[in-house]
Amino acid sequence: MTSIFLRLYTKFIFLVIILSIAAFLALQVINKYRLEHYINDSAKGTMGLIADGLSRHEAQDREQWLNIVQRLTSMDIKLIRNHQKTSLSSKNPFLVKADIFQQKVKVWQVLVKDPEYIVEAQIDEIDGKLGRVTALLVLNELGRHSQEKRMKALKTIQQSFGYPILRQKRDDLHLSAAQIRRLNNGDVFTAIEDSTSNKPFLMVYAPYGRTGDVLTLGAIPLFVWYPSKLLMVFGLSSVFISMFMGYLMIRPLEKRFNYLIKAVDEIGLDKKKIELPDTHINDDLTRLTTHINNMSCRLHSLLSNQRELTHAVSHELRTPISRLRFRLELIDMEGQKNSRSERIAGMQKDLTELNNLVDEILTYAKLESEKPDLNIEVLSVSKMIEQLTNAIHGKDIDIDVQFSTHLERFVADSHYIQRLLFNLLGNALRHAKSKIMVSVWQQDQTVIWLVEDDGEGIAAENFEHIFEPFARIDASRNRQSGGYGLGLAISRQIAQWHQGSLNAIEPRQEKGACFQLILPLVHKSE
Repeated sequence: MTSIFLRLYTKFIFLVIILSIAAFLALQVINKYRLEHYINDSAKGTMGLIADGLSRHEAQDREQWLNIVQRLTSMDIKLIRNHQKTSLSSKNPFLVKADIFQQKVKVWQVLVKDPEYIVEAQIDEIDGKLGRVTALLVLNELGRHSQEKRMKALKTIQQSFGYPILRQKRDDLHLSAAQIRRLNNGDVFTAIEDSTSNKPFLMVYAPYGRTGDVLTLGAIPLFVWYPSKLLMVFGLSSVFISMFMGYLMIRPLEKRFNYLIKAVDEIGLDKKKIELPDTHINDDLTRLTTHINNMSCRLHSLLSNQRELTHAVSHELRTPISRLRFRLELIDMEGQKNSRSERIAGMQKDLTELNNLVDEILTYAKLESEKPDLNIEVLSVSKMIEQLTNAIHGKDIDIDVQFSTHLERFVADSHYIQRLLFNLLGNALRHAKSKIMVSVWQQDQTVIWLVEDDGEGIAAENFEHIFEPFARIDASRNRQSGGYGLGLAISRQIAQWHQGSLNAIEPRQEKGACFQLILPLVHKSE
């Protein structure tokens, strides 16, 4: 399995399964809580009336009463000893436990007047039969009281029920003719009605003795299980639709990744530069594409520079080697001692040139690959200029130095900044005809060095090219005038280390070359 997205899909499916199981269990817990709360409101009063009836009877009469209630309710009702349910007492007489998988409920009710016994019943559902039995139990309980005390007894009974139990006038109930006939016949009946919220509920109607009034129980809400199977099907369907939509969204990303992988594999395999298309989408993958494009450009530039460097080095080495070979051949041909000495001296000169060239190449390679630890210190401008002028002492070249008197010091690495300035001065010395100008001044938070000569100058289109290794631009600035074309490249690298810049600019006079070095007054630690 090599696709990162395939692994993502697999993990996503595994997560969906875990979440589905968790959602199913959570749904069952919610249903259990709802059912227990519903039974507590709907059946607690009924079980209390059954327990009160059992408490009023003894022995065989108690058993007959229990059989009558079982027959009327069709519930499995038992009378058991209290020691089996020690958590129940007169203060906590009612207990509900729901079986969420069987969708059944067991209830226990303590006989308050005889706490030694408990009524245990299994309730499958709150239906019309249980409602009718409840109405008969209420009427039976009210019948034990005189006419004057029945309203008070009804209020006492009401406290045990979670729905209203009322004595109402028949004309206030808006009953149908068939329902009125049933009441006239002394029947207790139930009706399922709809509320304004479309939630059905159960109403129980029973004739209230011979008064013409009606005992009503309800509205008794009907318990509706959350349909776990339907919800599971709906949830899984939603998940798989989401996965399919996710696949449609992720698939283009996978294609872009595969294209990136292919493009990265091709970098460096040929001479052309890899450029990935711009999708115009501002995301992390687009930023990665941009970075890869930049890396491709840098690699292309490095490979190009490497080829040019190899060509330039081979050219530079070939010249002194050819001279050495030619002088060796002349030594074999000429037998005169003086001529031999001259050839040997020339060979030594060529070897010195080769040695200097190799040192320069190694220095450039080292500076190009890593930045040294700079020893930044405060340097004197006047002392640095004095060292520069002493370097050309005895040369047939005038040097004009100008610097601000208030600018006395600047910060830099003494060793590397001397090398940079000596490279600029040596370059000017090789190409100047009669004069070199060095100017130093402060501008804002920088120190600006300007080194000019009155030589042939440099064309503006070559201002950047001359900083490339072994750069050759014209006959006036070739190896015949000295140097290997590495001095300016090294100098620019040193300037960048000092958080500054080195550039060729237009000269202030008519002819010549002009180099501008800008260094910060304060070196910021990186």
